[in-house]
Amino acid sequence: MATVTKSLSSKIDPEGYSQVLFLIRNGSSFRLRTKSGIMVPAKQWNQKKGCLSIPRVATDEVKASLVHLNEQLEITTMRTLKLIGIYGENVTKQFMEETITKLRDYEGVITKEVVEDILHPTRKNKEGTKIEEIPSFFEAADIFLMKHPLSDPRKRSYRVVFRSMARYQVYRKKIVHSPFKWDWNTTTKSDVEGYYAFMEEEHIYRKEKPEWFEDVKKIYPEKSFVSKDKHKNPRIEARGENRLVGMKKACKAFWNWAMKSGYTSNNPFYGIEIGSENYGTPFYITIEERNKVAEHDFSDKPKLEVQRDIFVFQCMVGCRVGDLTKLTEKNIVNGILMYEPHKTIDNKSSFTAKVPLSNQALALIDKYRGKDTKGRLFPFIADQNYNEAIKEILTACEITRMVNIRDPKSGESVMMPINEICSSHMARRTFVGNVYKKVKDPNIIGRMSGHVEGSQAFVRYRDIDDDMLRDVIKEIE
Repeated sequence: MATVTKSLSSKIDPEGYSQVLFLIRNGSSFRLRTKSGIMVPAKQWNQKKGCLSIPRVATDEVKASLVHLNEQLEITTMRTLKLIGIYGENVTKQFMEETITKLRDYEGVITKEVVEDILHPTRKNKEGTKIEEIPSFFEAADIFLMKHPLSDPRKRSYRVVFRSMARYQVYRKKIVHSPFKWDWNTTTKSDVEGYYAFMEEEHIYRKEKPEWFEDVKKIYPEKSFVSKDKHKNPRIEARGENRLVGMKKACKAFWNWAMKSGYTSNNPFYGIEIGSENYGTPFYITIEERNKVAEHDFSDKPKLEVQRDIFVFQCMVGCRVGDLTKLTEKNIVNGILMYEPHKTIDNKSSFTAKVPLSNQALALIDKYRGKDTKGRLFPFIADQNYNEAIKEILTACEITRMVNIRDPKSGESVMMPINEICSSHMARRTFVGNVYKKVKDPNIIGRMSGHVEGSQAFVRYRDIDDDMLRDVIKEIE
């Protein structure tokens, strides 16, 4: 008859918790040591009884926690004995630890078929025939990125979410002492809500305990095709409301894809409110300010002059910087800039954006013809350096007026100098905003800016200012 003897690991974490170890015996010839996966407060461990002692003077909350841990230990012990009864002495340490972990949230009767389905989940066709082994959660993450024609920035955003989800597993084990693993069949609504709460405080844990999150790649071992991501030393900051909403949407979109792919019928996101992004009044430079930048003398700073010219050109065509840096003379046909907006690929309704080039834009192209070693329209630099150059350019041109923005972290409206918060994306808003003042049809503008018809994002790029409101009133006077 199989027996399980429980003991405590000698390794105690900074919070005073240690893992319970199992010594499994079956007759005189079989002995196996495994980890239970359950962390308990070392000071409360009673080695003689093989459980936690519950002090009389403890608070009700502490007592309830200790009782819960004892119940987990008892359930895990019974399941361990059940597995020995099913598989006999063929089990290994790795098999026991993996199976016990995956059975953690399972509440039904444990049979060999149940164990096999949990360890090796498969999809079934309408006749119930197994057709393909289901990938694990993080294996599916890479499949998702390979199968979807996402732009590079969107792929990077998804990888940020996947790495965050991997860190949540570490958080549950190290801080909450409640081991958890993203699993198609056992993940619950409570787990998702816990992850959403973790998103908001993740920066705190990563700053206080950076060493705990060093092995995230073991949980989410990214494939070679994503190895170009540079996240060795990321800035760890609090996430704003819009960023959190975006991450939640990405997480849910991934799970919905998994359900459509037949990986699971479990939907832990059902009934969870995500919310929506909120944006402040769009700010951008006027045509007069753009021309002031174009005419400023940067002869003493030739490198900055190049970035000034690129910025002015971007203000005249309105494309995203990711598209801008890929443009060559092949994109110009009969004086019209033509390109397929990369981000629109995500919407499965991409089209060719067409922007007639002004004489000034054509002159800038002529100025830099043949100067880029890669054959692009301009000799580009790194995006972040480009953004810093734009700030320096506006400062040099004394374009420093105050604008009202929405703080991404606090959600409050604040006044900031435009030269301190400008970026390459402001050039896109400059194009859309100024054109919208002249032509009120968003579909015409969207044809040039790369926004698909009816795009909800379009409203973030233009502002209905006072002059436009006055023009409307004049029409009905």
